[in-house]
Amino acid sequence: MNETIITRFISAWAWHILGIMFLNTAIIMLAIGRPLWALSSFGVLMFCEVVAYKRKREVEEFEDEN
Repeated sequence: MNETIITRFISAWAWHILGIMFLNTAIIMLAIGRPLWALSSFGVLMFCEVVAYKRKREVEEFEDEN
């Protein structure tokens, strides 16, 4: 496995874990009555998941090439 593939794979999971942390933050903010903060945390969650998806696609493309 190429170092670039390993790096992209780790990056994809790191972005996914970061997104999960923002999901938890959004749920907590909704529970304590802060809808604006919950909405912004949910927006960051969506951004993290989009980046994670792109990284996973890059890993698949690298694997297909090799």
